[in-house]
Amino acid sequence: MYNLTRGLVYNANYSIIYLFDKEVFLMAKAIVDKETCVGCEACVGTCPVEAITIDSGKANINADTCIECGSCVSGCPVSAISQ
Repeated sequence: MYNLTRGLVYNANYSIIYLFDKEVFLMAKAIVDKETCVGCEACVGTCPVEAITIDSGKANINADTCIECGSCVSGCPVSAISQ
């Protein structure tokens, strides 16, 4: 986490901004646990911007295309995707 100004903290791994310990905004890029992913492609159909592909039998999320909506997280039957 980086202190930008007094009371304002930004976490570079996620789009989370804290203002005096209050979460102001929370969105994060989806992350695939490659060990848990079974390559079922259920997540592919849930993504509204087609940011998910299956590569080598595992889901791959294009971070540049992902809009952080979370539909893939709830669409994964084995909970291999998190935000």
